[in-house]
Amino acid sequence: MKEETLLFRDTMANAEVRYIPVPIRNGVIGAHIGWKDATSSAAIVLELSSMSGRSPVAPGSAWEWKDSGVVITGPAGSAAGSTLVNCENVRQAMARFKITAAAACIFEIYDTGEGA
Repeated sequence: MKEETLLFRDTMANAEVRYIPVPIRNGVIGAHIGWKDATSSAAIVLELSSMSGRSPVAPGSAWEWKDSGVVITGPAGSAAGSTLVNCENVRQAMARFKITAAAACIFEIYDTGEGA
């Protein structure tokens, strides 16, 4: 197995929204999401699109990007921590995390999918 690939490392302000592209390999998504402080709080949703050529970092239209039904249990403002995201049989062209901060956050997100 190869070493994981850094997808995102940054801070986010309260109420800020960011879109982080996530690779899909052979229908598999794997990610490790870490928050490095005890005050981070955010809602994280995996969104998918079959519309190739759309920007994964811009909001886009509701018909271009659709929530996958995967809602990631993220930081709740109580402790530093992490969560793992593993999805199989993903048949769309693109994936991204939509992160909506509910407090100041410090995130690191790694690709840990098949062949990462």
